[in-house]
Amino acid sequence: MKKKKEILNICFVIISTIFFLINITKFKFNLEFNLGYFILFVVLYLISHLFRFIRMCVIYVEEKKTIKELFKIYILTTYVNFFIPLKLGELFRIYKFSDFFDNFGKGFVGVWVDRFFDTLMLTLILVYGIGVKHIISYILIISLLVFLLFSVFCYLCFNYTYIYVNRIILTKSETKKGIYILNFIESIKKLYNYAKYLLIGKTPILFFISILVWIFEISSYSLFAKSFNLKFNLFMIPEILSYRISNLSNFSNLQIILSCIIFLISIIVFFMNFINKFSKNKRREKV
Repeated sequence: MKKKKEILNICFVIISTIFFLINITKFKFNLEFNLGYFILFVVLYLISHLFRFIRMCVIYVEEKKTIKELFKIYILTTYVNFFIPLKLGELFRIYKFSDFFDNFGKGFVGVWVDRFFDTLMLTLILVYGIGVKHIISYILIISLLVFLLFSVFCYLCFNYTYIYVNRIILTKSETKKGIYILNFIESIKKLYNYAKYLLIGKTPILFFISILVWIFEISSYSLFAKSFNLKFNLFMIPEILSYRISNLSNFSNLQIILSCIIFLISIIVFFMNFINKFSKNKRREKV
């Protein structure tokens, strides 16, 4: 089992490296650059990732894992996520944190919470940077807003839906379907309770850390542009660029194939984990 996990890690790292090499060959860099600005870019960029790591540690602080353990996972998932487009690397992050905690719900919810605060700040930045008048013409901002609104809606309304569905099924349903629905909604309830558990007392801290992340991220790439005498643009930032679906038109056949492979591998891994968990629960029920 351990060998299979290592092979999966290597596959994702290799695919991510291929994306990196493809991107490098597409761009022609001016070898003449300002060393002072470039050094400042590296320093500020590393600080932005330090705050990203701190945010992840704050999210999972109750799990009582060591900083060294979390740092190893963070470095691996950040490398993979940095070069793989369309945020497909997030699937790898969910897998790694789920495997690390030996619980899919903990990995999924933790990554979702991390993405929520990052997306919240990113959306505010894009609205300010692009302009409110042009929001409708940008699919990116709309998709980010949909994610934010869906997350808030689920967080605020799930309890009411849970109580209502339970009452209806318990009083009206007389079939096995009702039991399956109850089991499913109980699983969602566990995810919801864990999300609340992670967020209680931390929301202001996570929001403040996210502000610092993006202050240093934008400042670093502004210095990167200056170091190569380029005009700074928000879409120079890989974290923002990787969201853009319009980039698909610039993809080579190899990039499209690799993206599909990543998606398929992730789906297969999640499905296999689900089957293993389901079979374990069945064995417990028999015992």
